Amino acid sequence: MTVIPGTADADRSALRRSIAGRLLFWFLVIALIPCAILTAITARIASTALEKSVRDNLVQIAAGKALELEAYAAERIRDGAALSRGPTFIRAVRELGAAPPPKADVGADFREYFTYVARAFEYSQLLLIDDSGRVLFALDDSIPVGSRLSSGTLASSELAASYDRSRTLLQPDLGGFQTYGKAGRPLAFVTAPICAEGKVIGVLALGLSPQRIWEILSDLSGLGDTGEIVTGERFGENVLVTAPLRHAPDAAFRLR
Repeated sequence: MTVIPGTADADRSALRRSIAGRLLFWFLVIALIPCAILTAITARIASTALEKSVRDNLVQIAAGKALELEAYAAERIRDGAALSRGPTFIRAVRELGAAPPPKADVGADFREYFTYVARAFEYSQLLLIDDSGRVLFALDDSIPVGSRLSSGTLASSELAASYDRSRTLLQPDLGGFQTYGKAGRPLAFVTAPICAEGKVIGVLALGLSPQRIWEILSDLSGLGDTGEIVTGERFGENVLVTAPLRHAPDAAFRLR
């Protein structure tokens, strides 16, 4: 058989191109695999670093809010401790406790002063409660005078629990927020024992609205356009939202 010289050269050229192509392909594969692995590792590291940065930022924001709230709570507790030692409160508990069943003008002699104190210290409610748990004085009728903390809906309230702690431990206490009265107004009570001659004769309860706390929580600096601070209280399997939300300003004590 006769081999045509041109055909042989063409075959050898094609063979060289085939080998060169295969070598190039495998070199590219060998080079690209490490690059792909390196890219994946780099992306993973970057993603982890970003998550850690965001998480650390959220932790710092939460810690800052917690410190601010703790400082506010400590200030309110100091209010209760100072006011409960006042001679006017001691005299009011004695006089109102010895008075006949409550009438429409009960506590009229003290109302002006107690209203001034509540407004000056930015409290929404002020109660005087005797050592048996009977309400002797109230700024408004959300908790009526004559009510007892040991019966009715008040028996299981945050106010009753805070009252018991103050009377038992002989120190001021801050209870949790809860709605009171027909209007369902949320209040947290600062309670402090009123003592005379070495014994507890009553408890002062200062009703605190959540407005200042909401102002602290509504500062969303560092949370971007979609970040949210959500606070809630657990009731069984549900959680009651206790502060307004960015896109639901009326959610507090309503949304579960």
